Amino acid sequence: MADYTPQEAAVLAGANLRSVQKAITEKRIKVRRKAGRRLIDDRSIAVIAVSASLPDEWKIPIRKIEEFMSVLVVPHHGRDYKVSRRAGAVFSYEPVSIDPNGVWTFNVQKVLPAVQERMALYEKAKRGLVERNPEILGGTPVIAGTRLNIYAIAARLEGGESLEELQAEYPYVTREQLEAARLYAKANPLRGRPGGRPWLKKKSRKR
Repeated sequence: MADYTPQEAAVLAGANLRSVQKAITEKRIKVRRKAGRRLIDDRSIAVIAVSASLPDEWKIPIRKIEEFMSVLVVPHHGRDYKVSRRAGAVFSYEPVSIDPNGVWTFNVQKVLPAVQERMALYEKAKRGLVERNPEILGGTPVIAGTRLNIYAIAARLEGGESLEELQAEYPYVTREQLEAARLYAKANPLRGRPGGRPWLKKKSRKR
């Protein structure tokens, strides 16, 4: 079982960092401390992801979501909740079944595949797709086997460029490597005030 920082957990769960930190402060998710750092396990990340996927008006305690990771049954009106393990429901913001009491049934397992994919990709990034070498860009994380700064790659993708465009520019880099670079950069943001983004400035001069 892997452990993650709050920033990593937020990115992997598709949640807001502030909401993760608030859940930790209020002791609504389990954390452990190591070398002064707060760490969150992969199961708690799944719980955070489910919580983040629910509409804001559904005030379901995170601990209840953790307790019942199969099927949540949420009343159409009001903020009460109850749980059912009824099979066959599909997670959606639209009702898939409504009983005579106006209860909607959703399967939270439908949220988890995307989270699991991000977690698997992130582990691959940490174990080889992304590397740090003091002799390459001063130790800035790069795509393994290249001098491609992952923060530069992430910024270009966030700026609107596509994976296909970057692959055309760097044919020796796979789509998985580019996606891993973006994910790793989000989970490990630069600290302090960055010295500009020369890769974006260079791109703008070409236009």
